[in-house]
Amino acid sequence: MPTYTVTTAINRLTPRQKTNIAQDITRIHKSVTGAPASFVHVIFTDLDPANQFVGGKPLQHDFLFLKGNLRAGRTLEQKQDLLLQLVQALADAAAAPKNAVWAYLDELPASQMVEFGHTLPQPGTEAEWLNALPPEDRNLLDRIGR
Repeated sequence: MPTYTVTTAINRLTPRQKTNIAQDITRIHKSVTGAPASFVHVIFTDLDPANQFVGGKPLQHDFLFLKGNLRAGRTLEQKQDLLLQLVQALADAAAAPKNAVWAYLDELPASQMVEFGHTLPQPGTEAEWLNALPPEDRNLLDRIGR
């Protein structure tokens, strides 16, 4: 399922901002791709600014990095729409200029991803995949995704 990692300087985001960002990422991903909201994972990583370099020099700029690992199979238009909406949402929620947001999408074949002990479905076949899960795994996914 899509996993988005947001990396910022330590204490750059408040808990409320993190919640808003996670909700925005989930809403945007679901809207653009049609995947269920319960599939979207968002992870926050705090980074000591002394550990971020650009051009061999410490980064002296506000930064918010967003990396999304997605199942392959989305159109170029979907991916561009997804990126642009995510960048705007992250900038808005973090009260940052858009030039502080750097975003990347990486695609992986669904056959090379396993979650809840099962190889992931191809985009567009999520409902069938969910229905084919053993009840205990489907219930776990439902509980986590709420």
